[in-house]
Amino acid sequence: MKVVDLRAYPICIPLKETLVTSYGERGFAEFVLVEIETDEGIIGVGESASIPIYDEGNPAGDMYILKHYLKPLLLGQDPTNIGNVHFLMNKLVRGHRFVKAAIDIALYDIMGKYTGLPVCRLLGSAVKNIPVIWLTNPAQGSKAIEEASRRINEGFRTIKVKVGKNWCEEIAFLRELRKEIGENFDLRLDANGAWHWRQALVYIRQMENLNISLLEQPVPAWDIVGLKRLTSRSPIPIVADECILTIYDVHEIARQKVVDYVNIKVCRSGGLYPALKMAAVAEAAGIVPLVGSMLETGVGTMAGAHFAALLNCNTLPAEVIGPLIAQDDVVVPPIQYEGGKLILKQAPGLGIELDKQKIQQYLKKEV
Repeated sequence: MKVVDLRAYPICIPLKETLVTSYGERGFAEFVLVEIETDEGIIGVGESASIPIYDEGNPAGDMYILKHYLKPLLLGQDPTNIGNVHFLMNKLVRGHRFVKAAIDIALYDIMGKYTGLPVCRLLGSAVKNIPVIWLTNPAQGSKAIEEASRRINEGFRTIKVKVGKNWCEEIAFLRELRKEIGENFDLRLDANGAWHWRQALVYIRQMENLNISLLEQPVPAWDIVGLKRLTSRSPIPIVADECILTIYDVHEIARQKVVDYVNIKVCRSGGLYPALKMAAVAEAAGIVPLVGSMLETGVGTMAGAHFAALLNCNTLPAEVIGPLIAQDDVVVPPIQYEGGKLILKQAPGLGIELDKQKIQQYLKKEV
């Protein structure tokens, strides 16, 4: 079996609510979706969810890299030889992990369809339901608290709150949220690198009575020393996120014993192949790998869900909730959520296809 074609679609989908983080605000999400076709008529789908805060990638750059570098490289390659494809991509293109992830995900989809197995079974798991978190932020005020309460009643067990903009407002919000949902549910925070480590420690001490389960990336990605200092002093377990981009980052975090958890995102890591390696390195060092996301479409969401099926997702919910955050999705069948879980149907490959009408609806005319 050989690759005979690659097609790419840059799209932009509005979000249901403006996403507010310490980086800023955005009311939409941009992606590049790919289809890789083989000489046996099998088509695999993948997704790049690149944003410039993480690496060189952006939708326009992704389209250029695909057209001029990765498509010519892939034509004629065996799509099931995924390790070799990564070797060739890394030899030709430095960085650009998001667009490489699009290729990787599509190849796993092809392999699943070729063998008749869902990707999770190819990876060694038969888990069918993935517990997921709900994401919110204080900027939405009482509306966010009401929504979180509704999600708890639906079956969600973990709420993740974006912080790092206005600490006084955020503390008040967290107190109201904890009061609303009670003590029996996990409350995680994500600062997206907003604070100096000493500043973060002051905030942590103000949260001691809120029963916060995890604090994600409290300091900037470059400040590994500060992150380690904070972890050693914090009563709240610390998660590394923005500083975990490659397997080498995980190794260094593990070597220095910097944090308690690492947040691995399939689309940010370069795909399933490198993400699996990152999780293995973390686990070998006694660091717990979590499954994050870039709030992708159904394509990247399903890749993350199949990855989560291989990890300890029964006790640590995954952040595979992009279709719940966006106003619409571009896959069929729709991603199914029930009782605070993503239902991982046992269809071959990722278990979804691109909805070409929706692709045309959200296609960007200029990139």
